[in-house]
Amino acid sequence: MNRLIFALLLALPVALFAAEDSPYASADEAHGVIRGDFSRRSEDIYPIQIRKVDGKEFPGKRNVMYLKPGERTITAFILADGLTSMDIRRGLRNDEPQTLTLEVEAGKTYQVGAKLNRSGREQWSIVLWKVE
Repeated sequence: MNRLIFALLLALPVALFAAEDSPYASADEAHGVIRGDFSRRSEDIYPIQIRKVDGKEFPGKRNVMYLKPGERTITAFILADGLTSMDIRRGLRNDEPQTLTLEVEAGKTYQVGAKLNRSGREQWSIVLWKVE
């Protein structure tokens, strides 16, 4: 029993450091909101799924998250349901992640999405299309 308590006490500072180092915020902390769940099909912007922030993998699949203020780099994939059969026929892939770096401010919401590039070599990129 004493060994278990000792192990827990040793693990506590490590857990606290990891939480401080994390780019993710809870609803009760100062945060900005990143939303990748909207599309603007008329402008070829489609929903994304955010997988990493600042190189730290987020468990599960998300397209809305709270982030601590500061410079943040998000890594995301275009959602497959945003692709049309014509996009798939022309070889557009949703398994290649893209990144975007932005300055997150507390109290702001950032709308991001996958902008299709129908004429260039890069098939798509993450764009910031609205800040509220």
